[in-house]
Amino acid sequence: AYLELMSSKVPRYYLETAALQGAGVLFEIYINKRNANQPVPAEAWERVRQFCKDAEAICSKPVDKARARLMYLESFQWDDQWEKVAIEGQRFLTDFRDEQTTLEQATATFFTGRGFYWIGKYAEAMPYFERCIEWSPDRELWPEVPFYHVQRAYFHLISCLIKTGGSRQRAEALYQTLKTYFPRSEFIPYAERELGIRKD
Repeated sequence: AYLELMSSKVPRYYLETAALQGAGVLFEIYINKRNANQPVPAEAWERVRQFCKDAEAICSKPVDKARARLMYLESFQWDDQWEKVAIEGQRFLTDFRDEQTTLEQATATFFTGRGFYWIGKYAEAMPYFERCIEWSPDRELWPEVPFYHVQRAYFHLISCLIKTGGSRQRAEALYQTLKTYFPRSEFIPYAERELGIRKD
């Protein structure tokens, strides 16, 4: 249906909406399959990326272009291509700097850090997680409940500090802050293992 709408002669607003929503629906379908432990072939993610690229090209508003690019970036995470996550994250943060796309920039910052983290480039990952934490008090910026990306950024930053031989004092301070702000966070046990507080 989205493809039919995109190929028809309709006002540009409907064309842009169809392009963005079509990419989003396809993206969510494959994420749900992945979460259900169903196989998602590489070609499926390539199809998602093509939809995202088409949507970015068609959309005129910066925020819509940013959302399309963000889905493109995130698709590499779901496909376990972490180096591409880091590369595309940096490209996103170079291309989108305006105030209209602040939320998307924050999310891209988090994913860029994760990309570097999972390819073992912990020093490169740290500034991105630091930035996420700096942004974390802004509830408009982090609408997720309960700030899932921010919680994970705390854990990843603690882990980076331990893995790079960084400040133990800083890592422990981050751990205490994580516990204070998010006392039921699922990432507290992970942080405790990194710090050697928990052995299981």
